[in-house]
Amino acid sequence: MRWKIQIEGDKKYLEDLCNVFNTLNFDPKIYKDGENYYLKGSIFESLEDAKEVSSKAKTLLALILTTNFKPERIREAFKISKIFYEDKNKRVEFDQDGNLISEQNKGSGNIKFSGRANTLATSKLVDSAVGNESIRILKYDNKGKIIGGLTTIEEINDYIKANNNSESLENIAEYLKPLLEQLISFSSKFSNETPTKDIVRAGLEYGATIELAKWVTLRKIYETIRDDKYFENTRFKGGKDFIDDVIGEDSADNFYYTASKKHIHSETTVMKNKDEKPKREIPLSEAEDLISTLLLKYIEEKTISEKDG
Repeated sequence: MRWKIQIEGDKKYLEDLCNVFNTLNFDPKIYKDGENYYLKGSIFESLEDAKEVSSKAKTLLALILTTNFKPERIREAFKISKIFYEDKNKRVEFDQDGNLISEQNKGSGNIKFSGRANTLATSKLVDSAVGNESIRILKYDNKGKIIGGLTTIEEINDYIKANNNSESLENIAEYLKPLLEQLISFSSKFSNETPTKDIVRAGLEYGATIELAKWVTLRKIYETIRDDKYFENTRFKGGKDFIDDVIGEDSADNFYYTASKKHIHSETTVMKNKDEKPKREIPLSEAEDLISTLLLKYIEEKTISEKDG
């Protein structure tokens, strides 16, 4: 089946995603057609229900937006605008949640509407000023393969521009492809789970420029992972035990304390005893890196566990 998902958001970010995904020949593809941007890929091809397409697409986009493909700065939220299905017999249009808008039978010229007005809000793509806020140091193994250091779409694009040769492009593709495959696998298998839906709701709000909104989003992802019942049947004592194992207890507590005390609630609602106060407050950039690392490990844990099961 031929599905394509129209996506809207920060113009610069979408351009950067297009460049990376097309240069490295990734599946799914993010591409531009006319003035609009679209997502399509094999993850959707076997699906017959537009609502399922919507659920998996929202999950995948939220994960792209909050892991190694995240932007350094973004002005406008990243969202689905419409979903299209087309084959040799018909062309069907759905809203962002998979509800039917119209259906056209090819050759007949007849268009069947769903009976509901198309009241989709469309947002104008805007340019954003993007600049590097920090300098990453690439990590290589003893064979010269990239094993770390590229954690934003800007850093990935900068690497591609500076190393535009087949060997370097193959190197970065080998580094990023396993990550993307995990995001696709997770989106395909877990998009309908409540914890995933909570992460998606948080992740697709990540584009807000207000610093408070970012802290709220990051803490929501942290709390969703912490409270996931999945960990009750694993080697971990619970979600907090998993978090401590991934990013360290001190880093976890520093993050939660900073997000809650400094940016969301007063100190009295977070730490009852002075002895519980973490060692330091952390900057937003460090918080973003911690939650990105945590989310990737969460995805890895659940996809590997599901595969083994």
